[in-house]
Amino acid sequence: MKRKIGLILMSVLLIFSLSACGTDTKETGKAGGQETEGGESSEITVTDMLGREISIKKPIERVVVNYWEALEFCIAVVGEDFIDMPVGVGFSGTGEQFQRIYEEKYPQLQDLPLVGGGGQNEYDIEKIISLKPDLFIANVFGHLSEIALDAAEKLERAGIPTLILTRSEDPSTSPQEAVLLVGKIFGTEDRAREMAGFLDEQFAIIKSKNLSQKTDKPTVYEEMGWGTREEYSSTGITDGWAALIELAGGENIAVGNMGDNSKIDPEYLLTTNPDYIFVTYLLGYYTPEEAQENMDATVGEYVQRKGWDKLNAVQNNNVFSFFHNQAQNQCGFYPALKMAKLFYPGEFEDINPDERLKEFFDRFMLTEYEDGIWFYQLGEQL
Repeated sequence: MKRKIGLILMSVLLIFSLSACGTDTKETGKAGGQETEGGESSEITVTDMLGREISIKKPIERVVVNYWEALEFCIAVVGEDFIDMPVGVGFSGTGEQFQRIYEEKYPQLQDLPLVGGGGQNEYDIEKIISLKPDLFIANVFGHLSEIALDAAEKLERAGIPTLILTRSEDPSTSPQEAVLLVGKIFGTEDRAREMAGFLDEQFAIIKSKNLSQKTDKPTVYEEMGWGTREEYSSTGITDGWAALIELAGGENIAVGNMGDNSKIDPEYLLTTNPDYIFVTYLLGYYTPEEAQENMDATVGEYVQRKGWDKLNAVQNNNVFSFFHNQAQNQCGFYPALKMAKLFYPGEFEDINPDERLKEFFDRFMLTEYEDGIWFYQLGEQL
């Protein structure tokens, strides 16, 4: 009899236990992944790309992003559901161009409050807190991660988690890691896996050619387009461009030959006489007229520097420009493929990088490939 009563009690306890499990919040497959069954809030804990464990309360409805390029990255991963989430954005040199291209279709992105950031600048912590975001997202590289970490510590004290992405750590793999992480947080895992798979395929094409084994690599110099005819700008080693040049099979003459200010010695550049020069600057969401003006002010001025008329790259019109932030965003495969084809046309004769970039836009972006200018060669008219 006692055994029978014990079995009954165990059965009752089991039923209550199962019922309690059934009330636990869990992710649904709904777009955005924001809601839980019964409309209850939940929490997700992830490890960001600096190895920080953060907990984010859901639903996520208000987001501040550290600059427009990172905001667009999130839009690409999450889709239109992300459009209504941004309540603030950090400073970006191309912010006006991004806003212009998006605001016609998505007016809610007009006039987003600015929260500082950009270059060496710190974020306006008080401003971010006043916007009451559920999450602050920062894409950073190199020393800028220290500024983001400082902001994260201050925001955490205010109960605001910070997700840090480092998409230029290895531009052939970091974007995919960031895609999957953002997809997990916002519940768009299927879309994220599809996008990451597409990026993997593009980089796999380059890696399959074993370009690192080449013994006669073309020499390459990359410089950011913030300089003038007289003043050299920085050459990127930690911002992703050096890694892309190496991946594409180029020999970057700046590696191991820069000053403390990340600028190359002009005499060393002239002596080395690179085969290719890449100026990474203001392309992207510009009209052809605007892009041409930018190129005239950068590439057009650079090639008039003392001694540059004798450089192989200039004499052969092998001076090119890309949108600088492509080394730090979801489209880094494009300059990698484009450079690889320039360096080794026979190896990539059946590959059209521009068609692949257009396919990416068609499948994942809310803008059009034709909305911007993504590549320029010395001597052409845009």
